[in-house]
Parts: sequence; structure tokens; C-alpha cells
Amino acid sequence: MARKKGFSVGGLLGVAVLLLVATSMIGQIFFSKKGPRAVEAITACQTFVKQKLKNPDSAEFPYDYLTPTFHVEGGYGWDVTGKVNAQNEFGATVKEQWNCKTKTMDQGKTWNLFELRFF
Repeated sequence: MARKKGFSVGGLLGVAVLLLVATSMIGQIFFSKKGPRAVEAITACQTFVKQKLKNPDSAEFPYDYLTPTFHVEGGYGWDVTGKVNAQNEFGATVKEQWNCKTKTMDQGKTWNLFELRFF
């Protein structure tokens, strides 16, 4: 008797459990009350970026270019890459990409900048 091709109930259940676990882990990293969230790391990095600009009030951060990456090394740490559109000293709008490495030791109350690069 030939075996039918397709999905088995057990296989689908396994995939569903795997997706549930992955979703839960992602939620804990980005939206946890226990640790700093991606939104807080992004906001901290945007503040650090603004401090380096000639005209910080003109800064716009397109959210479709933000890529926060979470890591734990002696505290909660984030590596955030994004873009900023801001006016230079001549009033012309310039677009720059940036990368910020930041960490907090007090679950998001204060943020320390370890590196900020523009490229």
C-alpha cells in the first residue's frame, strides 16, 4: 500500500508548537517587562545619534531601516542599525546610516553608549 503524500497531524502539531515557542521567545526579547525592550534601545540610540548632529531638531528616523539585535554579555545589550535624515550646517538634508552599540545594567532606566558609527 502506497503512503499518501501530504502533511500529518503530528507534523502540523510539531510545527505549531515550534512556532509558539519561537514567538514567545521573540516576544520576551522585544516586549519583556523584565528587561529592556527593543523600542527602548532604539530610542536611546536615536538620542545618541541626535547628540552628534549639527541640527538635531531636523532629525527623522525612517523605521523601515531599523534593525535592533539583542545580546546578553554582562548585562542587557543591543546593537541597533538605522538611518537618519537631517539637515547639515548649510540647511541641506543629508541621509546617513548609523550603528549604535548600547547597554543597560539597570533594565532600561539608563543607557550607556559603547560605540556609535556613521557610514
